[in-house]
Amino acid sequence: MCLSSIKGIPKETEGEGHKVFRVDDSSHLHFEYYPPKGEGGRVKYNHWYKEESKEEIGLFGNTYSAGFHVYEDIKGGVLNSPSVRRVSYRGAHTEGCQGWDVKVIVAREILIHRKGE
Repeated sequence: MCLSSIKGIPKETEGEGHKVFRVDDSSHLHFEYYPPKGEGGRVKYNHWYKEESKEEIGLFGNTYSAGFHVYEDIKGGVLNSPSVRRVSYRGAHTEGCQGWDVKVIVAREILIHRKGE
């Protein structure tokens, strides 16, 4: 998915947030959209994924670089969903909103934590 608005450059380039994944019938997590090249889509925990694309995404006359979308302010029951995981990120380059005005950081790298870690 793409951002619905761009706010600017984040103050911090590293941090933590949450990411939404797809859960298959065997309860394995997969990247919902655009799995990293060569990874096949199934999530590896405690592994740094790096966005290799140089693609620039256009949004109402602005552009931002492709990357992993990390939700900064998911709260409440959504956090209990089996498809949501806490992630660490680094190389953050864009801050914006996605869909329902949830704050999103776009980063070059993410590390996915197991549920409860």
